Amino acid sequence: MLKYHRFLKKAYNIWKKSRSCTSLGFLKQFQEMYKLRRLNYLEPEEYHCYHLYKDDLSWEEKTRFLSQFQYYLMESRVNPRKDVGALNKMIFSLFGSAIGLPVPSMYGVFEPHFGYTLSKGTLRTEDDLNLMFGKYPETTFVIKPISSYKGMGVLRCKFIGEGNIRVVGEGEMSIAELHKRLSDSSYSKQRYVKDSYIVEKAVCQHPFLDKYCDTTAQTLRTVTYITSNGEIQVLATLLKIARWGSAVDNVAISNIGARVNPDGVMEAAVSPQKNDIIIFENHPDTDAPIKGETLPYYNEAVEIAKEAHSKVHHLRSIGWDIAISDKGPVIIEGNFGWDQISIQQVTRRGIIEGEFEVDLRAMMKSHLG
Repeated sequence: MLKYHRFLKKAYNIWKKSRSCTSLGFLKQFQEMYKLRRLNYLEPEEYHCYHLYKDDLSWEEKTRFLSQFQYYLMESRVNPRKDVGALNKMIFSLFGSAIGLPVPSMYGVFEPHFGYTLSKGTLRTEDDLNLMFGKYPETTFVIKPISSYKGMGVLRCKFIGEGNIRVVGEGEMSIAELHKRLSDSSYSKQRYVKDSYIVEKAVCQHPFLDKYCDTTAQTLRTVTYITSNGEIQVLATLLKIARWGSAVDNVAISNIGARVNPDGVMEAAVSPQKNDIIIFENHPDTDAPIKGETLPYYNEAVEIAKEAHSKVHHLRSIGWDIAISDKGPVIIEGNFGWDQISIQQVTRRGIIEGEFEVDLRAMMKSHLG
């Protein structure tokens, strides 16, 4: 009896937060929350997080939203922890290049004791960094911690002469300062473990995307899933759109995203807020149109995601970040944890459908007995 009282209290608190944003009364919202809890183990907080109280979604559409419980159950069943290392940023970059997948050109790995370049040089000291920037003065480099996530610690920088670089979003920095930063960070938050950094040549994105932001490569997040019958199903695709001057395109860091339909045409962009959502038919900084625009190389990007997944088929659920260059798609990385919350918030669409739903229901039945 106590658990029902707690659920009722949660539902009431959620309704109080949303009542100014919807015509749905408390009784209707409570009924929906209760049914979704029974069907998908979706909690009232998730009902609010996905703004399911909005009038623009039908009941059928609301039943398609993947809950946190379902996501972790699925991910634990289909992505063995001992095997997820294949998607480590460094390993996948080397692996993808070796088998001919389109990945960014990797210069090397910076680490104060063991760093190296792919040309068998060292990448450990301030002098090594000076040599790198001096050798490629026209190149923009992306330097990213192997252990980071959601764009944390990523630096996009270019040599400007006299021992200095320009870092997007930060301005000028000396190479000595860069070396100190790279030598003394720990984005993994593991005690005694310092970061190693992948150093790549930045992808030159398609001019179509420059109209939104030209300081970072904006990526297409494509989530693929290998069903129990061996087919690769696309669960969701969204373009992560950066704000003007941003160094990263992560939706969770004040940027926006737009659902991309199967024909490559984009929906209006969405910025998830705590108690509401903000819709942008045009970019909020540049006024460039978003809704109704066709993303270049979209079909090719989806096919590249499927091809890449077929090479790491022991992991059945992967979120790919794919940049679009003027020559076609380039795989930035694959993620075994692909943030179902941001994806469903931005696309305004649940992902429980097709063979994925069949597999998911079977997993839930097995887990719950």
